[in-house]
Amino acid sequence: MDDVKQIIINKRSGVIHTRDCESVKQMKGSNKDIEFVNDISQIEDTKPCGHCLKKRDLKKIYTMEYERKKKILEEKRDYEHRQIDFKYEGKLAKLEANFKEKIMGLPDD
Repeated sequence: MDDVKQIIINKRSGVIHTRDCESVKQMKGSNKDIEFVNDISQIEDTKPCGHCLKKRDLKKIYTMEYERKKKILEEKRDYEHRQIDFKYEGKLAKLEANFKEKIMGLPDD
């Protein structure tokens, strides 16, 4: 996976390559843009090199990004659920205490 985390973008053509691609060795230094892929938006407007970065590699990148974003959303959801549970547990406890106070001493039928 490390081979697709660091990519070289050809500034002129928008083609992305792995760092050890033969095409990169032939590319002018001023035309190279070295990027570390942390977010898929970094490479959404690029085209993969037909030699070093095949569709399976892009699938890895998209899968990594999907898993990363999914984990963030799940953690946020879990946090928000805990906050809601805490809020309503307090309200339910108060309701129950109020109920018990009001029925204390009243006959059962």
